[in-house]
Amino acid sequence: DIVNNSGVKAIFAEPQYSSNAADVIARETGAKVYILDPDVTGESVPDARDDYLNKMEQNMKVLLGALG
Repeated sequence: DIVNNSGVKAIFAEPQYSSNAADVIARETGAKVYILDPDVTGESVPDARDDYLNKMEQNMKVLLGALG
């Protein structure tokens, strides 16, 4: 009810955790689930100038798509 009454159109989840709850809410409300990755893991590829900045830029694109 809160999601429906507030006009929420985007729900954010993290890839490190299950999105089951977000998926159920999205199905029941028509909102869409978007994935934001707050953590950089793994080895850096030689071409990457900065893994953290690259991940945050990717998150920014997701946010712009979800809220823009």
